[in-house]
Amino acid sequence: MVQEPRIGSQVGQMYGGVVYRQGVLRRVFVLFMSMFLTVISALMAIGVGWPDPIAIGATLATVGFAWMTVAWIRHMRAGTVALRVTRDGFYDHTSLLVTRHMPIRWHDVRGMRLQASGDQLFLTVELHDPATHIRHLGPFARMAVKANVKLGFGPINIVQSHIKGAHPREVLTVMESYWVASRWNA
Repeated sequence: MVQEPRIGSQVGQMYGGVVYRQGVLRRVFVLFMSMFLTVISALMAIGVGWPDPIAIGATLATVGFAWMTVAWIRHMRAGTVALRVTRDGFYDHTSLLVTRHMPIRWHDVRGMRLQASGDQLFLTVELHDPATHIRHLGPFARMAVKANVKLGFGPINIVQSHIKGAHPREVLTVMESYWVASRWNA
């Protein structure tokens, strides 16, 4: 039985798991922005004319933003779950670099912390062997994760603004509770 997260109910959550939901407005906003940027970059590519370097860059941007739009539509169709925390591990659905089909097991986790980048807050998860995790991702996701690691983030960064109705410290506390409990039960 999966329960909705509520502050102070971590003991009850330990038995069935916790599901955090995504906000609909945030999801629609990200989709709208990726579509908008696809159109703008396509118009720039057409307006500047070929073989101008700006047109080449705008064409590459159009392809990248179009890929993001398609990926985000697929991501939205997957459901409204942002983060699923279970006894065995967790599934992250908060970004395009997600682990939704690949659970992160608690025994693979080395640590967790909240980390800010600009006005965005992430729950960064450090792994004992990040190379194993990175190996199972697609080529774009592998490049993005490697870039995140070079910037001082972990290989898994849960986007806190995509989690509806839960304070970032609460999410961190719940995940740490499951992580610590898994070490006692090992």
